[in-house]
Amino acid sequence: MSLTQAIAIEQYQLACDQLMEIAEDYNASEEAVEVALAAAQELTLEFIDKTIDDINGLNRQYDSFIDTMTRMIEDLERTTLELLIIEPLKQSLQRAKEKRLKPVETQTSWAYKFAQLISWLRQRAGIR
Repeated sequence: MSLTQAIAIEQYQLACDQLMEIAEDYNASEEAVEVALAAAQELTLEFIDKTIDDINGLNRQYDSFIDTMTRMIEDLERTTLELLIIEPLKQSLQRAKEKRLKPVETQTSWAYKFAQLISWLRQRAGIR
């Protein structure tokens, strides 16, 4: 399985939901709540509902998401926060990384190449 728009959106939303759970946890410190809320807002603005059609752009956006999540987890670890609260977010990041590290099969499939050809033909027809 390779990275698709649907997989990316699912990972973005899962991370945002987990950040909101941290923000709503009554055991979390006020500082952790602020960091989690800011992180969830950043994810919403930067990644959620942003559709990218080409696979290379999607890969770049997903790499940026992983970097952003890594930074957010580091920020949360600096706050007073029980490890059990942040563990699901860390596991989610690890699963997201695994999805990205798998080879992109769509670049070699006939269906993908055909879709690229159709897209190119449409662009050419629109230019003329």
